Amino acid sequence: MCDALLGHRQGPFELALDGRNILNAPWREVQFATESQLQSESAPVEEIHFAPG
Repeated sequence: MCDALLGHRQGPFELALDGRNILNAPWREVQFATESQLQSESAPVEEIHFAPG
């Protein structure tokens, strides 16, 4: 992921331009693992869940 910030300050004023993910790379904002087991299953199953950025 590549971010860029361009800004200019003159006296008490500031102008800024913020570019995020300018190369359009895939990324995950949050990722976590959960483990669950149904009564009919002999062993727990681990799954990974994520929210795309």
